[in-house]
Amino acid sequence: MSATGPPSEVAAAEPTGLVAGYRCRHCHTRFAATHPSFPRCPGCQKFVITCRNCHWYDEKFYECTNAIVVRSMATLSDSATYRIQDPDVYTSCQEHNSKVATTVRVGPTPRWASALLILASVGAGALALLLGFSLWARPPQVAVPTQMNFLIYYPHEVEQGERFTVECYVRNMEARPSPPVWLRFQDGLFERIDLVGINPAPKEEVIRGFLNSRGRYFRFDPLPANGAATIRVSMVGHEMKHVNTTISLQVPGATIGEKPLKLSIN
Repeated sequence: MSATGPPSEVAAAEPTGLVAGYRCRHCHTRFAATHPSFPRCPGCQKFVITCRNCHWYDEKFYECTNAIVVRSMATLSDSATYRIQDPDVYTSCQEHNSKVATTVRVGPTPRWASALLILASVGAGALALLLGFSLWARPPQVAVPTQMNFLIYYPHEVEQGERFTVECYVRNMEARPSPPVWLRFQDGLFERIDLVGINPAPKEEVIRGFLNSRGRYFRFDPLPANGAATIRVSMVGHEMKHVNTTISLQVPGATIGEKPLKLSIN
């Protein structure tokens, strides 16, 4: 008998909680046996009540191994089997034993699940508000100059204990002042070479030891619009060794250029 009466009475008569259902072997959709699409899956519209989905079906030989079915369909002995022509079509077999049967939850969402959804919504809203505020409160970013020239000059051979100079030429090619500039000497250089002095003197020196940023950094004043500077780094080699390293010019957020420093200390 179909449910009749006021909507509240019909809703009260519908099952809630865990009920019998199926899990589609094709698209893995889970649904109740009372779903309007049954015996088809509501996700992919494939039949779920089929011989292939039955425990009695032999995938290797395409045969049914249920003795009752064998006797009624093939009039064979109890040890024989019955070959299935199309195991994926709907079957009304009374002996069907589904391999995809399961239980599913229907009805109103549990209170704990509703609470989790509310908390997730509140958390997402707070995160969006925080992100928006951080973007609004972020200080204006200094535009990174794209036109800067960086060159270095140095002798390729020096004597052990001899003082030599590496000249770093920097030119701002843009019609606006640059951000502060940094010279980075690759990690390990000053294990073989002693630093004597830098002219002009840097405003700050930082030593970093993190992965690709390892090295010794020296900060200098910004360059004026279309301005240039030559930074002279004086060193003394204290080991007889071939030096193969790099010097890079950086501004906040970008590396402008990286030049090789290759020399022999004899």
